[in-house]
Amino acid sequence: MTHATPVNDQKFSMSLHGARGIAACIVVLGHTANIATQYGSGFSLPSGLFNASAAVVLFFVMSGIVLSPSALEASGGVSELTKFYIRRAFRLMPLMIVVNIASGVFVASIHPQLPYQEPLTGPFRIDVFLVGFVGATLKINGPSWSIFIEIVASALMPFLAVAAASRFRWLWLVAISALAYVPVSTPYQLQIFLVPFFVGACIPFVVGTREVLRTTPVMASVVSIGFLLAFNFVRPVAHWVAPELNVNTSPLVVMAETVLIAPVMAVMFLTSWPRLLAAKVFQVLGDISFPLYLLHFNILTLVYNGVRIAGFDQGWVVFILSAFLTFLITLPLAWLANAYIEVPGIAAGRKAAGFFGGRLRPRAL
Repeated sequence: MTHATPVNDQKFSMSLHGARGIAACIVVLGHTANIATQYGSGFSLPSGLFNASAAVVLFFVMSGIVLSPSALEASGGVSELTKFYIRRAFRLMPLMIVVNIASGVFVASIHPQLPYQEPLTGPFRIDVFLVGFVGATLKINGPSWSIFIEIVASALMPFLAVAAASRFRWLWLVAISALAYVPVSTPYQLQIFLVPFFVGACIPFVVGTREVLRTTPVMASVVSIGFLLAFNFVRPVAHWVAPELNVNTSPLVVMAETVLIAPVMAVMFLTSWPRLLAAKVFQVLGDISFPLYLLHFNILTLVYNGVRIAGFDQGWVVFILSAFLTFLITLPLAWLANAYIEVPGIAAGRKAAGFFGGRLRPRAL
């Protein structure tokens, strides 16, 4: 099979990295709005303003972009494939293990005592706690469901990358999109979310031939802003048009979001637009985006209870205070988790991949 060559002069996109941090912050604000709406009186927020669900689709497209070049290399032999899986496991699992243990303690001891409980959480059960280590439950830590999707997609990524790099990628896209409509029960309807992963995986092999992105950056930027706005409001519009539709499990909604966000991600990948995202504050947010995403949910529940118990009951005041305090607590914890769990885990993964991968004799798959 003939493969395309990924873009090699863009090893790291600072704008994509910054966008990851912003998306994590949007998830925090979206969940704050959800819990304030659940228990608050007179609180309303423009639909789609903080679209946490759309931000997760963005994460999936971005993962496809980042992983596909190395995944394609891994498809060449058992040794490289082993290295890829080891590195990926060490990238995701150390933080998942620590967060799931902390979340299990919270759900078992603190959450049942709270007057304002997160509806997705609890009650604590040991079997639920155990599957929480791979994100196969919402009951321990709500956001970890997407990490389950990441784990499955990572396992499939070498094969997705081969398909994305082939000249038949459009046929593969049709097949994977059709799979999203197969009426089978899977955790979180994961077959739907393979679409954004695959579309993201295609980007490094496609954008290198689209010189218009390099030669007309102003036009690409203007169009990107329009796509971003449309992407953010797909779910609210879909809900308004078809109130009976479950927008969170609709293949059509996820694919529409993917189609809208993929060109923006392609522009950011190739041109590092907008340059503002290269600023230090956004790069730090990108560094801590994974722990910020995983840590905030149970902290938010605790903070919201503290705000309400303290006597605040006006909707917007509760929302602003809850969001501010959640960030105030979670940001430094996320920084510590990045410095002492994520970064050492990545380094350990590289060492382990070199050790175990080097002991296997490469052979063609």
